Amino acid sequence: IAIGLANDHGDCRTLQRSNNTWQFISSVRSAPAASYSTHLTWPMSGKGPGQKGDTTGPGADPRELAWFSPAMEERRNEQVWSISGSDPGTAGKEEYIYLSMLIRSRTDSGSYRVVHMDIEPALMLSELIRRSSLANTVILSDQGQPLIPLDTSAINTAWKSELALWQVGRT
Repeated sequence: IAIGLANDHGDCRTLQRSNNTWQFISSVRSAPAASYSTHLTWPMSGKGPGQKGDTTGPGADPRELAWFSPAMEERRNEQVWSISGSDPGTAGKEEYIYLSMLIRSRTDSGSYRVVHMDIEPALMLSELIRRSSLANTVILSDQGQPLIPLDTSAINTAWKSELALWQVGRT
């Protein structure tokens, strides 16, 4: 899970969760002779000191990632959804859903920026279920039918009622 901001020069700042730590990564590409990334990590609990990591090469160019171009192409000033798979180096990894939006400069000469949120559905659902005994997950087809059979408890009755209402609203 991550949130970040990138500009049309390839500079990017990202806050992301990685296992039990938060990572803040700042990548600079706008000065080609001095492109770099700096990393800062700290425990998710917030207890304990953060650690400044190594300064490395700038990493993946955000302008080449699945969330950047669709946001730049959006002309109605709305958010854009995209999925991983077209990103370099994502083969065989967990799928991500991206939400991104173009932020236009207030001046004609200013750079464009794209804010993005990266969501890992499998991790999000497993954390939701792990943290709440009241959570239930139902995966629906395009027609609103459960892809996994519902159990026979009271939740089944409630879901059938809600699915019927949802299907009526789609027609």
